[in-house]
Amino acid sequence: MKKFLSLALVIVMMVAALSSCFNFGGGDPVDSDSDGEIVQTDPPKVTLIEAGKKAEYTVIYPDGCGDALLDAVNEFIDTLNETYPEMEISAQPAFKSWGATPANTHEILIGDTGRPDSENARSLVKGDTEYLVKLYDSGNLVIMGNNENILKTALEYVMDTYMDGAAEGFQVVEKLEYTGQGELAIRDGWKILKIPSYWGGTLSESTYATGYGKDFSYAGAGGKMHVVSNTSLTEFNSYIQSLERSSYTQVSTHTIGDNVSYQYKRDSILIYAYYTGSQKEARIIQDLASTPENEFEYTYNPKAGDTSTFYQYAMMYDPTGQGGYDPDNGKPYENNGLFDVIKLADNSVILLDGGWECQATDKAVDELMKFLREITDTPTGKVRIAALYFTHGHGDHFYFAYNLLKRHSSSVTVERIMHNFPGSGGISSDFSAMASLALKTNPQGVKFAKLHTGQCIQLANAKFEVLYTHEDRVDAKGMTEIYDYNDTSTILKMTLNGKTFLLLGDWGGQWTMNDEGNEHIVKAYQDMEAHLLAALAPAGGTNYLKCDVVQISHHAINDWMGNIYKAVDADIAFFPQQDVAYNNLAHVCYKNIIKQLEETGMSREDMHFAGRYTYGLTVNSDRTMKLTYRGIAGADSQYAGMIGRYSPFHTAKEKTYK
Repeated sequence: MKKFLSLALVIVMMVAALSSCFNFGGGDPVDSDSDGEIVQTDPPKVTLIEAGKKAEYTVIYPDGCGDALLDAVNEFIDTLNETYPEMEISAQPAFKSWGATPANTHEILIGDTGRPDSENARSLVKGDTEYLVKLYDSGNLVIMGNNENILKTALEYVMDTYMDGAAEGFQVVEKLEYTGQGELAIRDGWKILKIPSYWGGTLSESTYATGYGKDFSYAGAGGKMHVVSNTSLTEFNSYIQSLERSSYTQVSTHTIGDNVSYQYKRDSILIYAYYTGSQKEARIIQDLASTPENEFEYTYNPKAGDTSTFYQYAMMYDPTGQGGYDPDNGKPYENNGLFDVIKLADNSVILLDGGWECQATDKAVDELMKFLREITDTPTGKVRIAALYFTHGHGDHFYFAYNLLKRHSSSVTVERIMHNFPGSGGISSDFSAMASLALKTNPQGVKFAKLHTGQCIQLANAKFEVLYTHEDRVDAKGMTEIYDYNDTSTILKMTLNGKTFLLLGDWGGQWTMNDEGNEHIVKAYQDMEAHLLAALAPAGGTNYLKCDVVQISHHAINDWMGNIYKAVDADIAFFPQQDVAYNNLAHVCYKNIIKQLEETGMSREDMHFAGRYTYGLTVNSDRTMKLTYRGIAGADSQYAGMIGRYSPFHTAKEKTYK
């Protein structure tokens, strides 16, 4: 019998001990009656505001919160004042610079206010749908959730649970710490369902498919984008904060003037978001294709003797400057084509575009391989191609890269591919074939960046900032405003040992302002120009288009970019074009662009052309630059004979720039 009583006592003690281990988080506590039976009791209460007295509490809500949350806050305040009319509860937005709670006052903190109690509460909330209501030792009541919709749910919980008009005043459970769950709301019209909604501004009616990914095989591989118009930097920052509260981790951020961009990652989801101050627009992208920036980029600190050189690689262009490849009708050479080689300080190279098929002959490609081995000091083994970068998807911009991989894939390793090709317009299947070859050169895996405006990517000692992509020309409805596929060219600003290069691709379309029947293209260009100048070279602001070197756009066959070239105000220009026909035969645009550059103060001796010489501009660690040149390699004998009939635009020579 004694053993039985002892065992029963042990069980009772264990139950009591276990009961004390549970945190009921503001729920109903338990107690025992005189017979030892467990019964429910009313939880002890704390009176935050006594009845009949003016409140010492202020409701603090996030500065710049969306209208939906602001309406909920106002409803919360109205309910408090209606329930306890003598209290006169007031509210004000939080500014994080205020720091700690002002002396002699208490606060009801809603969301991310920057106060220490709010910061602590935020660290306790997990996931997108969880919220927390907690009374801190400071006397502050904190209501926290990871997005504005969940905060509304939390406010509703507080109003339903604690605003019953008690005679004692506004009371909550002692040591209140309640964790609840709400449903993650999707904003009406928000169509990228796997990422948090943007709650400010005006949403585009539809999402925009951003286009191709690494292997160029599927036009929808890149991801989707929502345009948000009529928004503010405050609303944009609120969205960024909502990503952080939803357990997304910041990968990168970059600011250019009034424009700011971020990349965030959670598990396999990658979000790119950027805000353009001049347009008051945000673009929110679920990027399905890219390697996160911090995994894509790498750094290298140059050592003594390391060199960094930008090469405009010589190719066969039509000597008349008129173009139109048609060998059956006496036009064996193309007027188009762009190909640059960037030799980095670590002896890797970036191949920028790659010319047209008729320029990238077997002989020319074999000479390219020799050139790459020479400039990287790699007489044997594999040349490192740090990146293949393509400005856009036209066929005159990639065949040297493609044919190099077809003929010399065992001699190179491709580490990265970067571009931003839209899904519209279509591209040659050879792009996909080229990508397949590139992937085979690197068993470790080729990294990919689908470039978005505002990104800043470091490759060795070169920095690349994305100033424009086709995504910038998507309107408030989610529709592209681009008429000419050339205008899908990505614009990069490269900084190499402190000197800046503007790489325009074929941006700016084609032909001349005076062409009849092209009014819609003229209007499209004027809109693009206004957008770019306002965003990057605002009146009275820092001109981010200013560069030391400019790559002339679209092979010098569009002459309506005078305002852009004036803003760039470069000292040196590289023309992906022939240099031998200025006086008599060249396209009128070609002559007009030279005049536009001269008006900025550039000398003709600083304009360098790709049809006769490969020019190399070496940027030294002291920021001086040295220009060297060599004759075209791999050209056929007919071409050499044709260019020999003309005088060059100017005498090629070495030159040092300070």
